[in-house]
Amino acid sequence: MNRDIRRWYQGEGERLLKRVGLLPGDLILDFGCGSGYYTIPAARIVGNKGIVYALDKNRYLLANLIKEANSIGLTNVFPAHSLEELKQILAGSHLHGVLLYDVIHSYYFTIRERRSLLTAVAALVMREGLVSIFPRHMSSPEIDGIRNWLEALDFSLETELETDLLHDEHFSSGRVYTFRKTVRRPL
Repeated sequence: MNRDIRRWYQGEGERLLKRVGLLPGDLILDFGCGSGYYTIPAARIVGNKGIVYALDKNRYLLANLIKEANSIGLTNVFPAHSLEELKQILAGSHLHGVLLYDVIHSYYFTIRERRSLLTAVAALVMREGLVSIFPRHMSSPEIDGIRNWLEALDFSLETELETDLLHDEHFSSGRVYTFRKTVRRPL
């Protein structure tokens, strides 16, 4: 494990995710979790009364992440292989938050697919829940498009953090946007 990953796991990751808004007892989805650089700190924050669902299309990475989490005593990380599977697991319950970190750029998603993903994710988040995005590899117009789409889905930008965070096993500065689902009041 390199020095940056060690530093991340020794507290930097948790500090960032607490600033984003994760709390003990939360149900969180780490979409496109990869090796779990955000899953592990999130699981530590939500604790034994919370759950982090780790979703990734790479089943090998996902299996290794679950094995790693269990080996360090984190029994609150569960795999999800698709949003459809997660819906079945939740059985009508909702998430407190979703992490979309370095996964919704054009390498993986067209604009139409991105909108579809954001719509599906928004439906899984409870009122006053959050969607947090680290839009690495995205242009300002693409980020504006995400912001506009989330606003159309009743989310509003809560925080925009310029911070150092782990990316490809090394610290890099970037911007993290956290949106909060607003509560619509009857007219």
